[in-house]
Amino acid sequence: MLRLEELRNLQEVGESPFGADLLAFSRLSRRIERTCVYVARDERIANVAKEFLSFCDPKIEAILLPAWDSLPYDRISPSPSLAARRCRTLASLANAKGRNSPTVLIGTASAIVQRLPPLDVFSKASSVIETGDSISRDDVTEFLVFNGYSRVSTVRDKGEFAVRGGILDLY
Repeated sequence: MLRLEELRNLQEVGESPFGADLLAFSRLSRRIERTCVYVARDERIANVAKEFLSFCDPKIEAILLPAWDSLPYDRISPSPSLAARRCRTLASLANAKGRNSPTVLIGTASAIVQRLPPLDVFSKASSVIETGDSISRDDVTEFLVFNGYSRVSTVRDKGEFAVRGGILDLY
């Protein structure tokens, strides 16, 4: 728990040059042992902040939440690659509870204020499979169908998968 005088000292950090505030922020995130949110002025500063935190303290997991590349009521949807990056970030954040390292979510105000589903949706919708892991084919197909993939005989487009014997084609 932070004392009131420590919080007053943190307010003074706001007038410091860029980088000093991130150093103080990294120390704060280590002390409170919770996920902290760093709101950057723009995307460029958010990217620099992520790199800076990763460089200064490699034990802190700095996660970048990109802002949408379209306005909420535009006629165009956000790009699929950006949506995938946001989902990857939110899945990483949802799975951060079991980690021992402090986690810092970095984003702009527009990225942070966007409405999101509950984090447990992302923890159920994400899975990490590493080299050498063994999982059943039925579990993989069930997971893919649950997450909106279509089972087809031949994979030709994004969001499709095919199972032929021991081979899994996934796009």
